[in-house]
Amino acid sequence: MEADPQAAVEGVGPADWFWTEIPLGLISSARPNYLIIWSPTKYFLSASSSPILAGAAVEDASGDTRAWNNNAISGVPPRSTSGALRTPLNNINPALAIKLVPTNDGHVFVTDFSVQPYGRKLVVRFAVEGLGVSDAWLESSSDQLDWERASRTLRRPPYYFTLNDDTPGIFIRAVAQDERGNMGTSTAYQVPYAR
Repeated sequence: MEADPQAAVEGVGPADWFWTEIPLGLISSARPNYLIIWSPTKYFLSASSSPILAGAAVEDASGDTRAWNNNAISGVPPRSTSGALRTPLNNINPALAIKLVPTNDGHVFVTDFSVQPYGRKLVVRFAVEGLGVSDAWLESSSDQLDWERASRTLRRPPYYFTLNDDTPGIFIRAVAQDERGNMGTSTAYQVPYAR
């Protein structure tokens, strides 16, 4: 699949899947299963800014309708079945992929966290222990309660970052995540007031 610059999502490449967790008990092997994608914001009103449901083109559009579009639900999922299936789409067969994931008991540990001043910048390095580590980044906070991402994401070691923000008093920590969503953080480092 070719990348579409109009459909770019920061941190996600072309043809990537977004996953959500559904309990196995909600999936039927005897009756049809349905997939609904919806947006809680008013900005997802056109193909250039909406989540796209994967599907395959149907050559004979006279068959059963397998997908519907409803742009009148005002950012919340339908509360009843009446009116939920507003506009039939007869030219695609939607795709539904089910990924069975075993019980998640993984752990991610951030170790060897160090911060070194380099002029007006900070050089941060750390190591990560865990299986299937997928992402690592830095976060900053002024109070150690609300943390914000402060760097790009690295997907493999070595984990070295250069921060331009050396504001005295801010806190910096390293964060890593594995493929199953388990996260680990380092202890926080406070940028000194005097150097």
